[in-house]
This record gives sequence, structure tokens and C-alpha cells, in this order.
Amino acid sequence: VLGIRTNALQLDTMAAHHILFPEFEKSLGYLCSIYIEIPYYKDELHSEDPKEKALYNAKDACVTFEIAQVLQKLLKEASLDTFYYKFVHPLLDPLMDMQCRGVKINLTLREQHRERLGAELVKLKASIDEEIGWELNPNSPKQVKELIYTQLSLPHIYKRGTSTLTTGKEALNKLYAKTGNEVLRHILEYRQLSDKLSVCNTALKDGRIHASYNVAASIKQTSAFKTKIVSAPVTGRLSSSADIFHIGTNL
Repeated sequence: VLGIRTNALQLDTMAAHHILFPEFEKSLGYLCSIYIEIPYYKDELHSEDPKEKALYNAKDACVTFEIAQVLQKLLKEASLDTFYYKFVHPLLDPLMDMQCRGVKINLTLREQHRERLGAELVKLKASIDEEIGWELNPNSPKQVKELIYTQLSLPHIYKRGTSTLTTGKEALNKLYAKTGNEVLRHILEYRQLSDKLSVCNTALKDGRIHASYNVAASIKQTSAFKTKIVSAPVTGRLSSSADIFHIGTNL
């Protein structure tokens, strides 16, 4: 973003850690806690003292170097060092170039798609509302839950391992396969079109999408024993998401 590039990069700690332990968290604070012995310091970022902020940056640099030394050793021990340097490491510079340069969009075609999708959504929603007799927001889990489980009295489908009723894509597809209810098919179509329209509405900069490309899955702790992948596949495929300026999407 600021035009500052890393020269002669030896190792990306997040990417290397992801190869070794894809199911673990990826933050530098987490890496610091499992690879090296140093007191927690991440809360120093919120200090208003310029000297403390400078010290915080220096600590970040030092612990990253220490972590990199440990990771290089672990990669070698796991026979993953060749994989990292052959397949992952060479991607980092090109992906940074892609993020900074952005993906050029045909603005005229984009606007045509946006108008077409918007018109289709209006027509589809009117059809749904007429079928059920009231105005529904097909993207509202609460309203759709009320429709399919209370008004239509369809079989209950729960989120896996919970007692929470679900109105996700998989659940609606299952219910449609069982019942053939056209309202369910129309809701699924509406949601699919909404997703496409949201891509057309992605914020642009200079006519380009500046997405952040994910080489490592971001893991979110949802409970004491469960984690959730919030960005990037664990399998090694790429994904993208909004950058630090909240511009971009999953391309």
C-alpha cells in the first residue's frame, strides 16, 4: 500500500506455520506463545506513548526473527522445507503485486450485470411474497425460519451437533428435495442472485478490486473446543478477502 517492499525475504512465518499446523491460529501473538519464550506484549500496541509504540514494533521484528529460526528447523524436521520453498514462498511476491495492482474491472459490463441482477431480484421477491402472502426478506434467517418451520410446518433440520434450527443452503436443498416446495427453490435462487449482486457492488479503487490474497487459513476460536475457518481453504488453494481498507472480496 505504501510502496514498501521486503527484499530478500527468507521466510514468511505465517505461511510456514500454516504448512506445519494448518488447524492452528495464525496471529503473531499466537506464534510467539507456542514457539518462543517471551512475556505477552501485544497489549502495548494500544499505548499512546510513541516510545512504547516504537518498542512494540521492535519487539515484533525480534520475535518474528526468533520464530522464523524455529520454523525453519521444524520444516526441515518434517521434510516440508522443500515444499515451502518450492511452492509457497515463490507465491508471496506475485500475490503482493496482485494485491497492490488490483484486478481491473469492466465497469460498463459490471453496471449492466448490476441492473440485470437487481431487476431479477425484484421480480423473484415479488413472486415469493405472492406465494406466501406476506413480505419476506429471503436473506433473513429469522424470517425464513418462521416461514419454513412454523408457517409451512416442514421437517426440522438442525445445525450439525446442535439443537439450533438452520435455514442454510444445504438445509433448504434437502427440504426442497423432500417436498418439492417451489418457495424453497425461489428462496435459494434469490440468495444466489444476492451473492452475485454483492460481488458487483464490491468497492473499487481506480476501477480495480484490491483484494487481500490468503495463503493461510485464518482460524477463529468459537468455543473452548471448536474453531472455525474464516478465510482461505486449508487445502492449499488460494482465496481472497477484503484488504485492510475493507476493499475487495473473495474473487
